[in-house]
Amino acid sequence: MLVDSVSTCNVIARETWEVLKKKKIKCKSWKSNKKLYSYGPEEPLNTAGEFEAELCYEDRQCAARFVVVEEKAILKIEINSVSKENLLKEFEGIFVGVGKLRDFQAKLHVDESVQPIVQKVRPSPFGLREKIEQKLEELVSHDIIEPVEGPTPGVSPVVVVPKPSGDIRLCVDMRRSRANQAIVRERHPIPTVDDFLYQLNGSTVFSKLDLRWGFHRIELEEQSRNITIFITHKGLFRYKRLMFGISSAPELCQHTIQQVLEGWEGAYNIHDDIIIPGRTVKEHDVRLRKTFERIQEKGLTLNRDNCAFSMSKLTFMGYLLSNQGIGPTESRVEAVIDAREPQNAEEVRSFLGLVNFRARFIPNLASIAEPLHSLTRNQTPFVWGIEQQGAFDALKDSLANADTWHIPTAMQKKPNLSQMWV
Repeated sequence: MLVDSVSTCNVIARETWEVLKKKKIKCKSWKSNKKLYSYGPEEPLNTAGEFEAELCYEDRQCAARFVVVEEKAILKIEINSVSKENLLKEFEGIFVGVGKLRDFQAKLHVDESVQPIVQKVRPSPFGLREKIEQKLEELVSHDIIEPVEGPTPGVSPVVVVPKPSGDIRLCVDMRRSRANQAIVRERHPIPTVDDFLYQLNGSTVFSKLDLRWGFHRIELEEQSRNITIFITHKGLFRYKRLMFGISSAPELCQHTIQQVLEGWEGAYNIHDDIIIPGRTVKEHDVRLRKTFERIQEKGLTLNRDNCAFSMSKLTFMGYLLSNQGIGPTESRVEAVIDAREPQNAEEVRSFLGLVNFRARFIPNLASIAEPLHSLTRNQTPFVWGIEQQGAFDALKDSLANADTWHIPTAMQKKPNLSQMWV
């Protein structure tokens, strides 16, 4: 079996360290006052010190840092633990097929006073027609669309979007037929980044699930289907499921999946993604099983290739989450550090947009950035001087050297969130 301790650092016992010292390994060592906690106990381990050495395995080498503790054993594996492989095998059915939410049909509210427009077929390249026909057959076979016969009140054109994989996506342009103008949107709230960070705060283990086939997992009621009618060189079709392009689809989908997951703490969705956090491995595993059970019960399916399980770190909505707190992803930090000096007010706004996304990691951001903000105001000439250069460099340095792990005080739910756990 593969043991995953979800630890944040390497730890060895004092007894092992004494053996290594006798072998005179090449390393750099120092005293340490780190507080490390093993799985379960509330009291920290007795830390003796730290050292850094080079590890070698076959033809691979890497430098690693270790913490030496007085305890002889710090990790205990429970034999009756349920492995991820067993769990996936038990619920293998939720990774197969398109899936459709059971006992639910979405209703699109339509303003009948908006006069629909019948659009002509939009010519498609002859080289793509075979792929378009194959895509139409695939969607019909999966019960996502159906052919339309007889008179229709309105018809939308379809846009063919090639994918890097060689496949295509059919996108219905509902603006041309005024279909989206007629749809009355449901104003369900979509969670913000801070909403999610609050829920995930204090977690040490994460899984991320990807719901399969986007909006198509939600069926439309019969009266709501005609507004989705579209035309291709193979004739008229309409959607039987919710689809990308309907103006109210994002809020409707978010609200519907929230209702599916409602009833227990531990599963949070944003559109297609479901996040399962846990303060401990046991808590995480219980939540993951319950989520699998609910997905199976409701007839939904997951995209296995895009799911990730039992991670000690999670990249989500531009942030890196772990038991240490919240940090910016490395790529987003580099985007600020590598930015060149702005040449005009518009480039200043772009740079400040990059910086503002990481505002929680830069102390006194408003004061530091004021010389740059002044260049974006109307009627202010663009003059890049010493003051602006100083603010530009200070923002880069602040992000590069800041403590990249941060928990806002208002979001804390338990003490000692900055402690490291092993």
